[in-house]
Amino acid sequence: MKTPSSPLTWWLSLAVILTAASARAQENSALPLADWRHMQNVTPAAAGFVRIEIPSTTHGAAQQDLQDLRLLNPAGEETPFLLQWPQQETVATRTVSEFRARIEGDKTYLEMAVPPGEPIRALTLEAATATFLKAVTLEGSQDGATWQPIGESGIVFRQRDGSSRLRLAFPTGSWKQLRITLDDRKSPPVAFTGASVELPRSASATIKESVTVSKTEELPGRTRLHLTLQTPHAWLGTLRLQTTDPVFSRKVALSNASTSPEATGSPLADGTVFRMQADDLNASSLELPVHRQALGGQLVLDIENGDSPPLKVDGVEATRYPAHLLFAAQALGEWKLYSGNPLAIAPYYDLSALSSRLKSAQSGTATVGELQANPGYRKDGVLGQFAESGSVIDTNSWRRRKPVLITQPGVQLLELDLEASCHHDLGDLRLVQDGRQLPYLVLPERPTRTISLPVTLTQDPKRLTWSRWKLDLPFENLPLQRLEVATPTRVYERTLTVLETRPNRSGSSQHYSAILGSVTVRNREEGKTLTLPLNTHAVGKEIWIEADNGDNTPMEITAVHGSYQVVRLKFQALPSGAPVFLYYDHPSVPAPRYDLRLVERELNLATPSTATLGSEEALAPGKRKAEDESGAGSVFLWVALAAVAGGLLWVVVKLLPEQPGGGGGSAS
Repeated sequence: MKTPSSPLTWWLSLAVILTAASARAQENSALPLADWRHMQNVTPAAAGFVRIEIPSTTHGAAQQDLQDLRLLNPAGEETPFLLQWPQQETVATRTVSEFRARIEGDKTYLEMAVPPGEPIRALTLEAATATFLKAVTLEGSQDGATWQPIGESGIVFRQRDGSSRLRLAFPTGSWKQLRITLDDRKSPPVAFTGASVELPRSASATIKESVTVSKTEELPGRTRLHLTLQTPHAWLGTLRLQTTDPVFSRKVALSNASTSPEATGSPLADGTVFRMQADDLNASSLELPVHRQALGGQLVLDIENGDSPPLKVDGVEATRYPAHLLFAAQALGEWKLYSGNPLAIAPYYDLSALSSRLKSAQSGTATVGELQANPGYRKDGVLGQFAESGSVIDTNSWRRRKPVLITQPGVQLLELDLEASCHHDLGDLRLVQDGRQLPYLVLPERPTRTISLPVTLTQDPKRLTWSRWKLDLPFENLPLQRLEVATPTRVYERTLTVLETRPNRSGSSQHYSAILGSVTVRNREEGKTLTLPLNTHAVGKEIWIEADNGDNTPMEITAVHGSYQVVRLKFQALPSGAPVFLYYDHPSVPAPRYDLRLVERELNLATPSTATLGSEEALAPGKRKAEDESGAGSVFLWVALAAVAGGLLWVVVKLLPEQPGGGGGSAS
């Protein structure tokens, strides 16, 4: 006969298992705390089992799945713990049966049978009609004869742009039959073909998540909001728009931010937000259900406006599911929670047998301190001695260099500035410290940056119907990919051509116009920003935009911004502290080859410090050497070749036989 275990027996067995797991963790894990960047103090309110909510700062410092978290007790010993992940809301649906529709007068009635024995919380209709807007009421019955209202009256609709609302939510309950009444007084009846019901599912409670709108872009037909989460990698519950617009309907899509504006981040959720009126009935839904984990702290929310004016968004609210950490505090004191090791793997603590009971056990609370730097963090980074594998280099042939400004030791992320980007094709880049090359990775993602370009309207006296604008560029060989042109002109259809005046390659004084890009633009609304793609980059420091106005009012341009992609390097500086330089502008040098494949994963996962570039230095010795090789050296070569050729001709003439009769005087 099996005797039920008493609470005391369970607590004792749990304590024994936790103690044994803690002992194994201390014996089997030589914890290299020097590889963790951050730490936080955790102070339990009392001894016993403790459950803490993982703070936003910890989420930002740790890996996405928190597998690098480590907990040490006041004696500095590793302590086993359990991560309690949130149980997110899921949707389970069932198709209704005996669906039938009937029209009586100016009303349509939809009746259906609900799957028996299960409570329901929402109903979603299926419609064959393309566009409609209807006020509805929902009723439930247990016998098909007596009906009672369920929830409040609502609105169902479908718009031409694809936005729709066919879901009706109501308090959870059990019903045998449902009936929907639609008002057809102001519009024709709608063809509904079926319906499904949602079953309730238990989920963890959500908490408020702070969201900041960092940037708003008004793009053709849509508004794009760039959002920043307080908690990176948050398990989002819902997103809610704040707007005072009285009547609207918009399709919205939420995605993770991408490092390139040309690419789209991975999607998170999509749906419809609206505030509508139908038959004196007002209804709104400004929430977007997400119930997924964000990949980082930057999100993008696209609002499809179509031909409607942009929706005025005053802010964005969100909720998230918190994650918790549970452990046994066998004594009072200050515990330490470590995070920030991108190479760490999840620890294994043999607590699986009691994980479900531990998560439901009564637990106390603890105070979690601010995130701070780990004073024992290993400063030499993740590559160790591999960082010293670069060969010795002679930099005399490079024409330019810039100092690399490093504020923190270890792995660095260096974004090339615009000046350095104009003088290289990546093959001539060298990072040098103490006379040795520093191996580096070129990151595949290239973010886009913009610069403001001074624009001046000029007039060509030979072409009075044309408008011509001169753009001044800060550097030669500027790698621009497109121009963003702001114009207040409302109605126009023009072909805008971007061109540059270049000298002929033959060396003559004549010039020709090189077309960098051309696009035809049309507009009949308010002035907006135009995008001009460039097929090739400029060589000099002046480019032009031209447009033929014909017999129309000249087009205006008020501002121009240029967009270009930046190159980012990831490397690790030597611990010597010697200055680091970036050398570039050596057209004939081949691209470097480093054996970084051996540690590429470690370098990619490492959290870098941000390095910047200082002022450019022109390397005169190297420049003179290059000039000697291409200029003076070639003159001496030609002189030597001419002397050799002259000597050979003289020898040939001497060796030729004399012509007959061409000798001395005649005989007497």
